[in-house]
Amino acid sequence: MAAVPRPKEKAKPKAASGKSKAKAKATAKSRGKREPVTRCICPNCPFPKYQGSRFCSLGDHKKAWDNMVYQRRTRKNITEEERKAFDEAMKDDGFAGKSVERFALDNPPEMKKKGLVDFTQFIRVIGQRVAQRDAAGDVPMTEKAFYKHCENVLGLSDQEAADYWREYEDDPRIERDQKGFRGSLRLWLPMQEYKVKEREHYVDNQVVEGSDVMKAPSEEDRRILKDHLRRQDLSFRDIHLAMTAEQHADLKCKTPGNPGIKQEKSEQKEDTETPEKPVNLSRERPILHRSVETGYRKIQSELQKSLQSANAAVTAWRIHPDELKATDRALLSFCRVLQFRLELGQRCLGNASEIVQLVPDNSLCSGGATAGSAADLQSSACPSDGVTSDEKANNEARRGVRFEDFMKEPRTQAQKFWEGDLSAVVPVADLNATVVDKILEAQDAGQFLALKKQWTQSQACYATLCKGIKQSADDLVKHMKVRVAENTREKKRKAEDAQREQLNKVKEDAKAAANAIKKRKLEETNQTPALYTTTWPSEAAADVRKIDGIEALKSADTWKSPWVIVCSSAGAAADPDDPAVVCLSDAKLAKALTSWGGQYKKSMAHAKLQHVTFPLDEKTGLKTANEFFSSLVSESNLEANIGAVKGGAAFMEGAWLFGCSATMKHIGFNPNHAGLIKLLAIGEVRRLLLDWDSFSKHFRSSLGTDAADMGPEDLFNKFKDLDETKLLELAKRGANMKQCILKKHEILFVPMGWFSVEVASDTTPIYGIRKSFFLKGSEKEYKEALELVKKGGGKSVARMDQIHDILKQA
Repeated sequence: MAAVPRPKEKAKPKAASGKSKAKAKATAKSRGKREPVTRCICPNCPFPKYQGSRFCSLGDHKKAWDNMVYQRRTRKNITEEERKAFDEAMKDDGFAGKSVERFALDNPPEMKKKGLVDFTQFIRVIGQRVAQRDAAGDVPMTEKAFYKHCENVLGLSDQEAADYWREYEDDPRIERDQKGFRGSLRLWLPMQEYKVKEREHYVDNQVVEGSDVMKAPSEEDRRILKDHLRRQDLSFRDIHLAMTAEQHADLKCKTPGNPGIKQEKSEQKEDTETPEKPVNLSRERPILHRSVETGYRKIQSELQKSLQSANAAVTAWRIHPDELKATDRALLSFCRVLQFRLELGQRCLGNASEIVQLVPDNSLCSGGATAGSAADLQSSACPSDGVTSDEKANNEARRGVRFEDFMKEPRTQAQKFWEGDLSAVVPVADLNATVVDKILEAQDAGQFLALKKQWTQSQACYATLCKGIKQSADDLVKHMKVRVAENTREKKRKAEDAQREQLNKVKEDAKAAANAIKKRKLEETNQTPALYTTTWPSEAAADVRKIDGIEALKSADTWKSPWVIVCSSAGAAADPDDPAVVCLSDAKLAKALTSWGGQYKKSMAHAKLQHVTFPLDEKTGLKTANEFFSSLVSESNLEANIGAVKGGAAFMEGAWLFGCSATMKHIGFNPNHAGLIKLLAIGEVRRLLLDWDSFSKHFRSSLGTDAADMGPEDLFNKFKDLDETKLLELAKRGANMKQCILKKHEILFVPMGWFSVEVASDTTPIYGIRKSFFLKGSEKEYKEALELVKKGGGKSVARMDQIHDILKQA
């Protein structure tokens, strides 16, 4: 047995001296003290520095520092003084951080033995370039901005612009954001296209830095360079992109100048004025007089032209609509300006008798122009056929004012619009007397120069005066045209809005009526009439006659009432000679029936009907179907030939596939009011057959005198409400009714002059083939059908008349 080890005894602590206790306490204190965590000294580095270093390891700055120290130690082209300068500079944390950060950007940290940049060169490129460039860009647009662009640039209508916007909005490739006005949707649309031809003369100065070519680089070398590329700070913060003051000044110059050439500016001021040339009165007086006479006539002509423009504006104002005058305050201001300038022009020409006052002007007595009041606007709306009595009184009052008093009025001083002071404007006649006539009489140079100066001032004054009168007339006419156009657009917009509202109201009324009809039809559909759900008593409607073989079809009496033939394939053993068996076993027809059984439901859903048909052709077994139906009809030789009627040959050769839904409930005549034979391929349908002649006669009598003028549709709607008791009453009155349940592989014949009530069973699908034909001896029944169609109206009965003539002769 192995010996069990004894537990070690704890050594008893020895008595420690006071000196050893103090030493142990200091050691424990120093052991628990840790260096605080600080960031790397590189300016833009967010990582903490590596323990024992000033730089971080996460940002590769420690590796860059190690690389710099390695190159400082190993490079032979560095002198001892440069090494000492390096060591001294790197003691400064700010300088060291910037240097290491710049070195890390230029040199991959994995390359410790050498720097990446092996050469630096300066390149200057001088060249010329001709380019033809096609450029396209996307423009951000909100929906409203896009509509404005379509209207103003593309010239599209509102509907075209809306359709165009929806095309872009539905395109998933169009970039979009919510940076429009107040967060509205904004699409980046391809709306900028340029075809640019460029010619450049350029000087390109470059400093190129690069590394030595790595021959046969390894995957690691490639990875190092790719990582180094991703570390580069490629942004607009680069110091190289900052422009100097000289470069900013260079941009402001039209032509960049050479900074070495300084342009000298002469800032010398002349202390003395240039002496005037001596005046030769004998020569210059007639020259100036001739020039003044020409200018005088020009002043008269220009002033008359400006007054004509002003009078035309006055005429346009008189025919301006009164409703616009009464509400347009800006028009009142334009009129006041024009009438003041027009009055000044008439006074200058000496035509005070032609002064007109269009609107009241409060500034004549208040000393300042006012914006106008409601009373002024109302008074300005004068009749367009003449001048009001108030306007005549104002005109007479103004015509009596002298020119000197007019120039002293506060309004004249406030509305001065000509060049020069108030005294520069004098009547044209006074200008002739004071200047033109005195030029030749000037005796000395001083008087001559004074007259010349006065004439120059008068020319400038009258030029601006004529221009001001014409401008005020143009302003008034343009304003009235704008207001008339705005009023016309507003009336048109209101008319269009009213028309649109009326159209919307009609649409809403039509929609409400359609919804009411739809609701009523839905209610009628949901409420199944009693005729479709009640049990048809055998006392009222006997079973349709069943025929065992086609031998009984030879009798003409057999075709006067409905009958049913049960195909032998419906039993346990099928007769291969049975025409129905031969028909249904045909490959083309069987394939067509199978395909139709899977497709007719889609046709019903698309057409929203409970009963659909499809014509047979040669590819789908038409020949076999016609042979089958002919074998039934040919036994009696009763089929009428209507080939002479338009479309009659196609009708006689045609046969149809039919299908109905499991919820079908229908009442109506045979198609084309012709005789009908149906072969049900699959399904089950309950049918009530009624002779129209006896039904209409006795059913109308049961309804009373109000039913005498009812058409077939009205009678059918009334008939749908009959229950078992009322059917018995109708049968007792003499209505001829038959009933049957048409099942799979059974043949049903419905003669002319009869109508059917069909109720499908819940089984699905229900389909088969049918054929219509006209029988000899049915002229009476078809004539009654013709009369029903004529009473209904809306349909052409020309072909029915031709068929009736054929049946009459058969």
